[in-house]
Amino acid sequence: MPKLSFSPELPPAFSLGLLSATVFTPAAAQPEAALHPELAECLAEIVARGERAWAAERASEVRKMLRFGRYRPSGRAKPASEFLLRAALEGTFPVVMPAVDVNNLSSVESGYPCSIIDAGRIEKELVLRRGREGECYSFNASGQVIALEDLLLVAESDALGGRPVANPVKDPMYAKLQADSRQLVAFVFAPRTESALQQCCQRFAERLERICGAVNVAWEIIENGHRH
Repeated sequence: MPKLSFSPELPPAFSLGLLSATVFTPAAAQPEAALHPELAECLAEIVARGERAWAAERASEVRKMLRFGRYRPSGRAKPASEFLLRAALEGTFPVVMPAVDVNNLSSVESGYPCSIIDAGRIEKELVLRRGREGECYSFNASGQVIALEDLLLVAESDALGGRPVANPVKDPMYAKLQADSRQLVAFVFAPRTESALQQCCQRFAERLERICGAVNVAWEIIENGHRH
């Protein structure tokens, strides 16, 4: 499990679900032709609920969490959870690889933006902070860039370079899972600790074990820098 702290600049209203796992089966990081049956069944239930898939006010609470300074969580900058729900309702939910599919299903199911990256490609000391002026990275193979200023994000500690590695909107190409990824780390971004966040993390972990064959799966919730 990486060591993660909260920047002192953040208000006492953020929680972060942190998960880690080891995947020995290459299939967990290989492209899939179709969504795993368990995930497909869950997705169908979500689609059936439509725009009411989440608890009341969940989307507005998440947007409020991200709205800060120059960052506005709308349009192409909206939370990944909203992108994924819209894709599900339009029949275009992405199928990538089992571990990423579990991450995406966890996000669209809970309404919390979730991020999963290759732990072997990042440093082990991380911090939750806001993006700084001029920070950006490419998030897809086409080289498209997201500006990170004022966006809530996870970065390597300043002592280790301070490189951003994940956020609730789009993750960097340099940290994404690859076919040879074996150590995974995932983040669930939430406005506060509540039962829905705990349930999301638990289901996320169980699916990593059941669907991806993951071992050494662990999760915890960090609130204002304190672990629960």
